[in-house]
Amino acid sequence: MKLRVIITFTLLSMLILAAQVWGEDSLTASKGYNWSSFFGKPFFANSNTLVLVHSTPLIQGVQLPSYKSPKKALMLSALLPGAGELYAKSRLKSLVFFSIEVAAWVSYVYFYKDGKRQEDQYINYADQNWSREVWENWWNIVPEDEKKTTFASETLPDTKTQQYYEMIGKYDKFNAGWNDVQWTTWQEGYKNTSGRRLYYMDLRYWSNRALKYATAATMIVLANHVISALDAAWTAHRHNQSQAPVAIQLRYVQWEGQP
Repeated sequence: MKLRVIITFTLLSMLILAAQVWGEDSLTASKGYNWSSFFGKPFFANSNTLVLVHSTPLIQGVQLPSYKSPKKALMLSALLPGAGELYAKSRLKSLVFFSIEVAAWVSYVYFYKDGKRQEDQYINYADQNWSREVWENWWNIVPEDEKKTTFASETLPDTKTQQYYEMIGKYDKFNAGWNDVQWTTWQEGYKNTSGRRLYYMDLRYWSNRALKYATAATMIVLANHVISALDAAWTAHRHNQSQAPVAIQLRYVQWEGQP
C-alpha cells in the first residue's frame, strides 16, 4: 500500500513538472527576435541605420540546431534514465544514470527470484513438518481459562495463506503442531523447544529479506527515473545557455537608397 502511494505521488509530481517545463519551453520557443526594429527604429531608413552583425540562437522564433528542448530531455529520461542527458550532450551523466538503471533492475530480478525460491522452500518445509491435526489435538486439552489468559487470541486461517505460514512459526500458541515437539501435557506442547520451528523461521527470515531488497531495488528504479528526468531538463537548459552569444554586435551604416 505504501509503495503504491509513493509511486502515485511521484508520477503526479512528474506530470506537474512536465507541464511546467512544457509551458516554459513553449514560451522560450516563441521569444524570437524581431529584427525589423530596434528600440522603435527601423533597420532600413534614409538615415544612419543599425545593422545586425551577430545574432542569438533564436531568431524570429526559429530554433537553431544547437537548441535542446528541456521538455523533450525530461520526457526522454523519464522513460529511460540517461536518454535525456545523452540528448542534451552530457554523455558522462547519461552513462551514470543508465548504469544505475541496469544495476537496479538486475538487483531486483536476482533478489526477487531468490526470495521466491526460499519462500517455496519454507512453505514445503512447513507442509512436511507442521500438522494442523496434531496442533488441534493439543489445543483441545488446553484448559479454557488458559486459552484466554496464556495464549494470544490469533485465529489460524482455514486455508494456507501467507498469514497461515507466518503464524505457525511466529506464535508459541502453534508450537505443538511441529513434529519434533514431544508432549503429553498441554504445558509440554507449549514450552518444549522445536528445532524445526527455529529452522523454519530462519528460512522465512532470509526469504523476506531478499524480497525486501527486491522492493528496495524498485524504489531505486523509481528514484532514478525522477532524478534523471529533472537533471536532463536542467542539463538541456544549461546547454542552451552555453550556446547563447555573450552579446549582440551592431554597427551603423549609411543607407540612402530604398530597401
